[in-house]
Amino acid sequence: MSRKKYYVKVILDLHAVTCPGVWLCTHGYIEVTIKTLGYYFRTGAMEPRFPLLCHDKFIMQGYFNTVNSMEDLERVLAAEETKFTLWQNGRRLAYYHGNLSDFMRPGIPRLICKHKIDVNLLTKTTKAFPGIISPKIEISA
Repeated sequence: MSRKKYYVKVILDLHAVTCPGVWLCTHGYIEVTIKTLGYYFRTGAMEPRFPLLCHDKFIMQGYFNTVNSMEDLERVLAAEETKFTLWQNGRRLAYYHGNLSDFMRPGIPRLICKHKIDVNLLTKTTKAFPGIISPKIEISA
């Protein structure tokens, strides 16, 4: 059985982190980290005030040579763990753990399409978070 090599490029646009009615501690900047596909990204330091307007673009690319078909590639990408974390002064305020398929278009062939879909990911808060409402991460891929 011949193996194919698939080139995958994922462009992730992090638009904002919102949480209406919540006031963050003014001591220290806020940053968001993203871990997926073997990549680790950090946003720049942001003022501790919602909404956090990020407007950051992260590009992940690589070859997958352990898959035999587009269906296998879709399964591999759907199973890829993804973590978003909201930090302030080294303290984790909120996080989202999920899969890459949570915010990408269903179906690998559609990834080539130039249309973008905005996705809202609801985070889970830690005891260090000052509000009772969880922040929402607005992204598109």
